[in-house]
Amino acid sequence: MGIAKFSRDQQLGGELVAAVHEREGTLAFGILNLVEFSGVTDATQARAAEQLVEALLPRIYFMRFAFHEVFERENALWRGESAQGPSGDEELLGQFCLPAVTGRSALHARGLFAQVVAQRALVQAHRDRVAQALLKDLTEFRTQTTDAGFRAQIRAGMDEGAQRPRATLALARALVLEIKSDRNAPLTDHDVIDLLHTVVPVAWCELVLLDGRWCDLVERARQRLLTAGVTRLARVFSDRGDGVAKFLSALRTHPKDSRPPSPWM
Repeated sequence: MGIAKFSRDQQLGGELVAAVHEREGTLAFGILNLVEFSGVTDATQARAAEQLVEALLPRIYFMRFAFHEVFERENALWRGESAQGPSGDEELLGQFCLPAVTGRSALHARGLFAQVVAQRALVQAHRDRVAQALLKDLTEFRTQTTDAGFRAQIRAGMDEGAQRPRATLALARALVLEIKSDRNAPLTDHDVIDLLHTVVPVAWCELVLLDGRWCDLVERARQRLLTAGVTRLARVFSDRGDGVAKFLSALRTHPKDSRPPSPWM
């Protein structure tokens, strides 16, 4: 939602770029952001998104959105089996930088979104397959939460998450518990995609812009996680009302990070 929103509005996009550079921040960007542009048919929208990314360079962080992969990588780092940052997508970074590294061109984003638009049928088919597989797992998980023993297991998992530098798995579990609360509302592919858009960014970023429903779900999950001692979650903002203005204001006033680099940052 963020890339499309800020690339469509030149003024908003300019404010985002200026704030990110001034605060020495980074924009989290991943495959899922590209896939969402498969619904775009206007090539000018794709180019506008590419121009936004180019204006933000080099302050782009290539992020994984598959939270089960991120959690597995967190475990590897936790056990000392890897020094790789769990939330980073080094494959996408490599593909993005390859032309510049090989000397074929300077670093740019031209064609990044346009290729997705041009091949939208293939991209959408892949997105639907992934969404259907995750939807099946999520539906099964949702039905299990009626069992008291399973719910206790989930709560224990959230308690365990308080011992970790990041709350990826604990947040995913808390959000699923919030989603299941309305059993009359059927789960859809969109729920799966929105969950992927939410978990890793909220667990790993400082400021996240979401749509209204998911902003509410995160705040409810936050209260659930606070009781387990999980406190390190992003501040979330919705696109309702003046939420975008509040997001930009928070970004402009966010302190610059003086901590040394770490895989957990």
